[in-house]
Formats: sequence, structure tokens, C-alpha cells
Amino acid sequence: MSTAIVFNKEMQNYFNSNNSLVAEFLRTKFKESRRENYNGFFDDFLFSYGIISFNSEPILNGKKYIPSLTCSKNNIFREEMGVTELSKEPKTLLECEKIFAQYFISRFNDINLSYFTNWDSENNYN
Repeated sequence: MSTAIVFNKEMQNYFNSNNSLVAEFLRTKFKESRRENYNGFFDDFLFSYGIISFNSEPILNGKKYIPSLTCSKNNIFREEMGVTELSKEPKTLLECEKIFAQYFISRFNDINLSYFTNWDSENNYN
């Protein structure tokens, strides 16, 4: 199973079961993007909100990974600037994708829609 399928399934479940203003906003932005999957959409979309990347970084043996975010100083998730590891323990790629989805969902549930709509991406690098 492709790792993108795991992430996309988790995000699809979130959107199917959540009618919050933030979920509706994200659902609309996804449709407008014409992206085929949530992985690619969030990679592009969150960049405008100070999330530079989300990746699974391989550890030395190459079979396990650490899921991490790279964030600018000002970012929608209020993480520290630089790399934030989402797990202390190495995980499989499938586990990493599930961790990313769960992390995004938890953040989306805690963010007020006004954070997205009033965001000034020019401040990402101040």
C-alpha cells in the first residue's frame, strides 16, 4: 500500500466526518486546487502558512523513519522555527503517514477559521 494512500484515507475520513468551518474551508481549498490527493495539496497549501515541508526522515538503517515538519518562524501551527519531530521513536513509512494525518487533524480541530482567513504569508519569514 502506498504511503500516500494511508495519508489520503485518514484525511478523507476527517473531511467526511467533520463539518466544522475549518474543515469546510480546507475542503473548498482542496477542490479549488484541482489536486488529486491530500498529500500534494497540503504540501503546497501549508507552505503559504509557514509549514515549509512535512517529511519522513530516514534513520541510519534505512528501514525506519522519523516524521517531521520544517517550519518558518511564523507558522499556522505555532511550532518552533526549524525541524519539529512528530515522534521520538522511528516508525515505518505507513506509520509516519498516519502520524502526519493525525497531527494535521488535531491542529485543524484547534485552529479558528480566522487564523487561515486573516493569515499574512509575508510574515512567515519575519
